[in-house]
Amino acid sequence: MREIKFRAWWKDTNKPVADFNTEYIIDACNSNGFIVEQFTGLRDKTKDLTEIYESDIIDANGAVKGNAHENGNLLKDKTNLLIQGFGTKDWEATNKAAMDRGCEYSE
Repeated sequence: MREIKFRAWWKDTNKPVADFNTEYIIDACNSNGFIVEQFTGLRDKTKDLTEIYESDIIDANGAVKGNAHENGNLLKDKTNLLIQGFGTKDWEATNKAAMDRGCEYSE
């Protein structure tokens, strides 16, 4: 079963929220100052098995290169893939594309 985890970004600066944890989810979701993203359960195919969150960007080889907040310029390379959020119309296609690139679900 996928571990439920989140991360958050300050909307005004696109910087990660330090020490963000699930205790703050309700406040973060109710605040216009945050963007909250969920862990997809996927890990990239590098030896580090980096966790993949919504808005992460992976390359053609299935490795996390960054995220849309800090490294949006990575999307200029059309071989990179933006991980869409759960519940979006593009989630299933994104999930399949990530798995085709070698990403796997955590155990």
